Amino acid sequence: MAAANFPVTEHFDIEKTLISMGIGEALVTVLSEKGTPTPLAVTMMRAPMSRMDVLTDDELKDIVSNSKIARKYNEVIDRESAYEMLKKK
Repeated sequence: MAAANFPVTEHFDIEKTLISMGIGEALVTVLSEKGTPTPLAVTMMRAPMSRMDVLTDDELKDIVSNSKIARKYNEVIDRESAYEMLKKK
């Protein structure tokens, strides 16, 4: 029973919804900021508007240079691991 794998919702009957959805429809939940599932929602899915290919060097540079988070996450930080800390003790 697939319905048992979804978070409980009081908004609709999951089993009935699953068997009544049409082509391109999906029952979706995402994780909240606290890591808990959000309420289920029925939505229409759209085919990806992308390609399955490797980015060229220019495309990659363009994406990174326009990224709002690249500065934070592109910095290499070699922190001391828990293993290293315990080994010192």
